[in-house]
Amino acid sequence: RLVEERTAMLAARTRQLEAVRAVSAEITSELNLTTLLDLILRRGLELVGAATGTIYLWEEADRVLVPQTWQGPYRWLSELRVRPGEGVVGTVAQRRCGMLVNDFRTSPYATPFLLERTTHTAVLAEPLLYHGCLLGVVTINNEGTDRRFTDQDQSVLALLASQAAIAIENARLYEAIQRHAAELEQKVRERTQELAAANAELAASSQHKSEFLANMSHELRTPLNSIL
Repeated sequence: RLVEERTAMLAARTRQLEAVRAVSAEITSELNLTTLLDLILRRGLELVGAATGTIYLWEEADRVLVPQTWQGPYRWLSELRVRPGEGVVGTVAQRRCGMLVNDFRTSPYATPFLLERTTHTAVLAEPLLYHGCLLGVVTINNEGTDRRFTDQDQSVLALLASQAAIAIENARLYEAIQRHAAELEQKVRERTQELAAANAELAASSQHKSEFLANMSHELRTPLNSIL
């Protein structure tokens, strides 16, 4: 029986790791940041069998975590800002390591704000780190049930988060390149317009010069003809 249980656990673990590998290949091919974040969250929920979750991105200028995409009836998240050390999300960002919090509603990380607005019973969170730099935090929640997250759930989400961070950085780099290319294209258009205007002015000046010389030639020939 122990061998059978162990074999079943290993088979489940293998299937989960294969799923993570497939998801990693899928997300690394997506370069639109908004689409990518939504894809990461949906796949993360599928991997651990949860219904709701959120991806926060770190804003260095204000030093806060800002929700970018979420699953669940939480439109108010668009107004939420989380500072390092606040709740599960802020603690994960501050410590740069994942957290598994079962019995969330009685934990010290359950802020009154979240207790009032959610039915979270368990929270799983992982930092999105790229070469040690914090990009954000992904959270997965169990809602209104007694289901608990496992260490295996946490390890799977950690694997996904590591691949997600690379994909996010690639998408940001791609968007930066696209913006730079658009700026260069705009500058080229502006320069082309300036050159066209300058050429038009030169053409007009040349035309005026030709007309002036023609008039002067006519004015000079008239008295010279009489003298001749």
